[in-house]
Amino acid sequence: MNNESQDLPACDVTSAVDPRFVLFNTIPEQPECTPAKINGTIPKWIIGSLLKIGPAKFEQGQEKYNHYFDGMGLMHRFDIKDGNVSYHSRYLRSQAFVEGQARKRIMFDEFGTAAFPDPCKNIFLRYFSYLIPFNFTDNDTINYLQCGDEIYCTSETGILHQVDPVSLATKDRVKWFYCLNNCYACMDVNVIV
Repeated sequence: MNNESQDLPACDVTSAVDPRFVLFNTIPEQPECTPAKINGTIPKWIIGSLLKIGPAKFEQGQEKYNHYFDGMGLMHRFDIKDGNVSYHSRYLRSQAFVEGQARKRIMFDEFGTAAFPDPCKNIFLRYFSYLIPFNFTDNDTINYLQCGDEIYCTSETGILHQVDPVSLATKDRVKWFYCLNNCYACMDVNVIV
């Protein structure tokens, strides 16, 4: 037995927490830049910014999302300079986020969560909304895409959001449905445009 394993905490299976409760906790946005606590040291020559995005809000009002991929997108920015790190985050102001916040309910179909039809629709429109989903989400939680000096949040829906990479403010909503396969972190050489 090596000495490194003695530093690891013991795993008590009887008191383990169900990972669904940990994963589905909503994280509040932190729009003000805050210094991060660092364990260890970061070399002074490492300078730059890291942008990340992922699901972080798992309810709208009292309604909860059913799948981890359905959570509203939280953009993170880490700035690294002189051995220090600062952090801030903001929710992507997608139509799904804004309307869900305003109406306090899930407004758009997500990956694993169907939105209930609008009670103001007549019976035929509510019926067809189950057969033909026409309220796809624009919740971009997969990746960032850089196009020149512009940064976009992406997902598999084909609706992108241009964001300010410094303030993380949502700027514009763009539809690129069929002209770009945009949710991957690497280039897809088999795409035919």
